Amino acid sequence: GEMTKADVQHRAVLEDFKTQFKLKNVQIMELKSSLSESHLREEGLQGQLGQGHAEHAEQAAMIEALAAKLREREHSLEQGLQTAEQATKQLEEALRKQTKLENEISKGLERE
Repeated sequence: GEMTKADVQHRAVLEDFKTQFKLKNVQIMELKSSLSESHLREEGLQGQLGQGHAEHAEQAAMIEALAAKLREREHSLEQGLQTAEQATKQLEEALRKQTKLENEISKGLERE
């Protein structure tokens, strides 16, 4: 039952062939799947193109409108911030005056 040199070589060749065959199979499968993927992509693209330019124009208009709204919103937010800052300054000023008054009153009370 010992293997001759020829047997060993034969087996090696067979194993190699099997490996090659598996690799080829894998490659074929990959090719098939990438082919069907590109078909799908192509069909999708054609469909999108088919839906056409009107839709794209509509979308562009919508996007433009949204952008305008966003700009307005930003503007009013900036104004709101400025108003808030001014209000804060006024509050701080009022607090300062209040503190000053309280200090003067307490000094006045100490004097009496």
